[in-house]
Amino acid sequence: MTFGLLPPAIALMITVSALLLFAYARRGKAGAAVQLIFAVYAANYGVFTWAYGNPSAAADYATLIVGALEGPAIWWLAQTKNSENTGLPAWQHILVPASLLLMAAILPPTYISLSFGALSVTRLAYVLAAGFIIWPHLKTSPKARWVVWVGLLAAATAGLSVLKLSALGVFLMDNSWYAPTWLIVLKSIGISAAVLTLLWWAMVKPEILLGRRPKGETKAATTDEQDLYKRFTEMMRKDRLFLHETLKISDAAEVLSVLPRELSEAINRSSGNSFKAEVRRLRISFACTLLLGEPKTSVLEIAHRSGFATKSVFNTAFKEVTGLSPSAYRKKGHQS
Repeated sequence: MTFGLLPPAIALMITVSALLLFAYARRGKAGAAVQLIFAVYAANYGVFTWAYGNPSAAADYATLIVGALEGPAIWWLAQTKNSENTGLPAWQHILVPASLLLMAAILPPTYISLSFGALSVTRLAYVLAAGFIIWPHLKTSPKARWVVWVGLLAAATAGLSVLKLSALGVFLMDNSWYAPTWLIVLKSIGISAAVLTLLWWAMVKPEILLGRRPKGETKAATTDEQDLYKRFTEMMRKDRLFLHETLKISDAAEVLSVLPRELSEAINRSSGNSFKAEVRRLRISFACTLLLGEPKTSVLEIAHRSGFATKSVFNTAFKEVTGLSPSAYRKKGHQS
């Protein structure tokens, strides 16, 4: 293998590794943000493998689109892990790849590197924003699993962005469109090391990526934690906060005048569930009442009224909890 073929070979390895991580996360029912980040990495380096050595407008546009999704995906991952957000990502971040694509279409083809430079700047900005979310946890919860692997991905992506900006500097100095091969190899090795490390972690410690505690690790709840959990459940049932589609654990913690971490531990140690699981359980219970009490109301309307963003998410969650689809549950309830 020549040195020139090393970058696409490494990129192909990253693509395969990211696809394996995506499949693993999906099978293990990891959060949507975890699945998204690996899907984006697989798409990004898959496009790089295809486009390397075969420059074309289509390859440039595809690289810009998937590359621009990396930053928002990492930021959303950090935000989700930090707050246990039960809602969907802010889709306005799709404007980032759309803007870069428009920029590439307007500029002359010889200045495409400026679009890639803008891509690196926006990606670095998102990664730094994710870093601000992660940093406090390095001091307060250094052993938190998500801090380790999300921080690793963020650091590797930040390094990639800096190297890409260095490549833009090469372009501005000598009008050379492409970065030196050594620069491409260096950033590829960095990303591959991060992804392969995550792949190894996924095999030996699956709870790291799936966000679950190993069996037997959960400590017994203290009296204060049991009291806090009781206050939490009473508040949720009385105020019905679980009906808010974008409810975060920080929102509930603020109402209870406690830290999100304290509430999370109280819920986990008292019920064995995460905040997300508790909210989902309450939403499904509310939906069950509506399904039987309002037989003429559509399943879609009940899904929205119960705090779910889409019907598909509602159907999946409902079946996981009850073992039946919403329609089957309603039919069975009226027959009994």
